[in-house]
Amino acid sequence: MPTTIEKIEFYFDPICPWTWITSRWITNVARLRNFPIHYRALSLKLLNQDAGNEPSKKISDQLDISFRALRVIEALAHENSFEESAKFYARFGVKRFVESIETSDELVQSILQECGLSLWLDAMYDSDYDASIRDSHDRAMNLSGPDIGSPVITIYPSQCSIFGPIVSPAPDGDEALRIFDATVELASSRSFFELKRGRKDPPNFS
Repeated sequence: MPTTIEKIEFYFDPICPWTWITSRWITNVARLRNFPIHYRALSLKLLNQDAGNEPSKKISDQLDISFRALRVIEALAHENSFEESAKFYARFGVKRFVESIETSDELVQSILQECGLSLWLDAMYDSDYDASIRDSHDRAMNLSGPDIGSPVITIYPSQCSIFGPIVSPAPDGDEALRIFDATVELASSRSFFELKRGRKDPPNFS
């Protein structure tokens, strides 16, 4: 018998292609099992800073843009507007990863406008949300770290957390549910830490 799920918290950085595929999978599961997803920030920019890493300028610029997008995610979270976060993130993934449009502030702005979220444009440049990003990021790290990345999912009511799972392409239907049930089972065990299979192929966004 599948575990009854109250909600999922999905901690993520929108710049990560693997994370977006995982989000398509958990969205499929949420639709089939009828539970909400609460989107929260996990910043790869902060992750690199905390580890003392210095990415190339190109990567650093991309992380900065993604950080500004996370300000919007946290602004929406403050209003419990998680459906709007889902709408924005779904469209961002299509534009960035499926259509291969370069990440830019203009892309983020155009998606917000396209999704009817123009009221949140100013949040991109509002550093008042930075503390909320840090708090959300640290919470994800405390729940399932160390040595993890994006995404982290936290399952309620048990409040067990796990990095990933990394899937490609995003499973649907019965396969999606089987992976989810196995994930819940593994995440709920205090003895379980890691299960991994090496990635040979690039992300599959189909």
